[in-house]
Amino acid sequence: MHQTGRPKLTGRHARAWYPPALRWGNLVFTALICWAFIAVLQYYLHKSQTEGGVIFAADINSLPLRRSFAYLYLPTVIAVFFSIFIVWIDHDAKRFEPYRLMSRSYGARGDESLLLHYPFDFLPMVPFVAAKRG
Repeated sequence: MHQTGRPKLTGRHARAWYPPALRWGNLVFTALICWAFIAVLQYYLHKSQTEGGVIFAADINSLPLRRSFAYLYLPTVIAVFFSIFIVWIDHDAKRFEPYRLMSRSYGARGDESLLLHYPFDFLPMVPFVAAKRG
């Protein structure tokens, strides 16, 4: 027992801590949601190509409000909420990276760990900066 009353975890019994956004359950859930979005988009693409469109009406006002909302606004609402979820995962991965590098058995230099500033870099350049660092 350790002084805190909890058993000391060493060796192969030690478990790594990950932020909630990077736990395997959230990542699997995110991957499944992405595949579900792909399947839905493929369905609508197929329906549109075979039937010449997804929804037909002579006048937009002849459609019920809930149906026009489902086709016009709901996809945007879903995309915004999903992008917030993706940004949460992305930001936590970038925030956690310096500490993951320092926890290696041989440690890490300051410029490749604590001095990383991925969350504040220009977003399209982050993969290139990370690839350059190795």
